[in-house]
Amino acid sequence: MRIPTVDWRRPAEAVLNASAALEWGMVLFRLGVGPVLVVLAVIGRDVLPYWEAVIAAAGVLVIVNLAMLPLLRRKQYLAVAAMGTVVDTALVAAVSSLAIRASAEEVSTSEMWLIFPLLLVSGAYRFRPVFSLVYVALLSGWYAAHITILFPPGARALRELPIRVAFFVLIGVLSTIMSHGLRRERSAQQEHGDRL
Repeated sequence: MRIPTVDWRRPAEAVLNASAALEWGMVLFRLGVGPVLVVLAVIGRDVLPYWEAVIAAAGVLVIVNLAMLPLLRRKQYLAVAAMGTVVDTALVAAVSSLAIRASAEEVSTSEMWLIFPLLLVSGAYRFRPVFSLVYVALLSGWYAAHITILFPPGARALRELPIRVAFFVLIGVLSTIMSHGLRRERSAQQEHGDRL
């Protein structure tokens, strides 16, 4: 059995997993999601005090992913993976920060937290296992810190926080285990095929 090695002189390769299928799929997904987010923000503008930020984030998402298309054509998959991960995380952090602040002002629970499991699953397939777990810890901690700092004592969001953070951690760990297992199985199948 061949043990995969990592060249630590190339940090992106040490941290991220990238392939043609994954990167093309992610870029096309983001390009499709951008317009959907704009429509949803416009429809929900009466209940979303941060709806303009969602539209701006969707615009940035589309522009950045259009800019990634030439990189994909040149097969620079690690660069696309790194850019996509940074942009996804930064946009969700910025918009969810506004959403959590708005919810705290109204002492209500925003449903924006539901975006975090999507990022966690994406991170599990994007990062190598150790870094996926670090990503889970960072995102969960970021969310927990915002809720703890912004909401008054006794608020529902604070009462639900341990359950939500546990939910984030479980999703992140399970996704990491599944993605790592699938990669190992695919690698073993390729190795077996090479021997035949």
